[in-house]
Amino acid sequence: MPKVSILLQTYNQAIFLQESINSLLGQTYQDFELLVVDDCSSDNTQEILLQYRNIPRLTLIRNAKNLGQHASTNLHMKK
Repeated sequence: MPKVSILLQTYNQAIFLQESINSLLGQTYQDFELLVVDDCSSDNTQEILLQYRNIPRLTLIRNAKNLGQHASTNLHMKK
């Protein structure tokens, strides 16, 4: 079990997504899991996320509908 869980939420911010994920994965501290939640984006967010699907400490989640930041956080932090 990792010591730290990082929740990265995105909604139609594909332009920043790859840089954000790479920055987190490139940290010197490595005892973390990264949960990336796509809040039903309509841009190319999913295409970018699929590039990371084989990284074991990264979990990709896509909401079936747009929930908004607070509802999405509450839903996924309970898991």
